[in-house]
Amino acid sequence: MNLKTLLSGAVIASFAAPVAGEGCQTIAEIACGSDDFQTLCAAVVAAGLDGTLSEGDFTVFAPTDEAFSKLPEGTVESLLAEEGLATLTDILLYHVVPISVFSSDLSCAGGPAGLVQMANGKNTRTICCHSCTPAESIFQKGAGNPRTGNGSARDNQDSWPQIVATDIEACNGVIHVVNNVILP
Repeated sequence: MNLKTLLSGAVIASFAAPVAGEGCQTIAEIACGSDDFQTLCAAVVAAGLDGTLSEGDFTVFAPTDEAFSKLPEGTVESLLAEEGLATLTDILLYHVVPISVFSSDLSCAGGPAGLVQMANGKNTRTICCHSCTPAESIFQKGAGNPRTGNGSARDNQDSWPQIVATDIEACNGVIHVVNNVILP
């Protein structure tokens, strides 16, 4: 089943891909042109990745401003400071896959099939939750996103990065929107 059919259409509608002939936007242009991704845009520019995300072929699991606001107070500011840029870059690259990966390409299977190798060389895991709210929630969990309770997606649905919109096409790849920052 295609993940797009399982997720909220409201966010997807606000990021409609440009129609052929009207010009095409890059991942960086889409993110920096949206009110929902101003923190991500500032972080990408601070890390010097804006040029990279304007070329090539990438998938970005894009955290919203609300996702960044869930981090402990002062975290974003310290990452944007000169001494935090290496950590910031690692975190940002943990949201990037160096090829286009559409929602239909993600696998919720256990073991190696559910792993996605990110641009920083580390893996995230795609996890499906059939008993979450909303039903059929999909998460892209990093090693640093903690497990609570019994470790199930249902027990962690408020803190794990849930994919809330999928397959936002850009000239150089695709964007999936997540509601929490993926932590390495």
